[in-house]
Amino acid sequence: MEDKLTHFKKSEFNRNGRNWFDDMCPSLLVRLDVLRNIWNAPIIISPHKDAIGREDDSNSQHNINKWGEVKAIDVFFEAHTLNAYANAYDFFSIAKKVNFSGIGIYPDTTYNFKRRTMFHLDTGNRKATWSRINGVYRPFDEGLEFLSNI
Repeated sequence: MEDKLTHFKKSEFNRNGRNWFDDMCPSLLVRLDVLRNIWNAPIIISPHKDAIGREDDSNSQHNINKWGEVKAIDVFFEAHTLNAYANAYDFFSIAKKVNFSGIGIYPDTTYNFKRRTMFHLDTGNRKATWSRINGVYRPFDEGLEFLSNI
């Protein structure tokens, strides 16, 4: 599969001393690559230990034990403009267009010691959107609204 991706390398899927690339849902990888192509700017896989795969008893789309493959990934994106709301809305619109089924926005996360918006993207068998602000899960629009106020 790695040779079919244009924008991501197998080494980018290392977390917790393990490389998750071969355990990823193939359609997730393809959608991520298409998203990156349309976005036309870097997409960075979150360095957080649970940003790719997990081995636990949760229903998370990240959980390989539950689904037999990793169906979710958490990412940061390079902004196109100085408007955080517009960037997040555009990224969300493209993620929907390439058929990610679960899309979460985390507008209050940090990456490299700077506030950055993180997205959860998954290929589970439910359509869902949400935001998480200060550890509390909320409707997706509240995550966008949070960005319009910073």
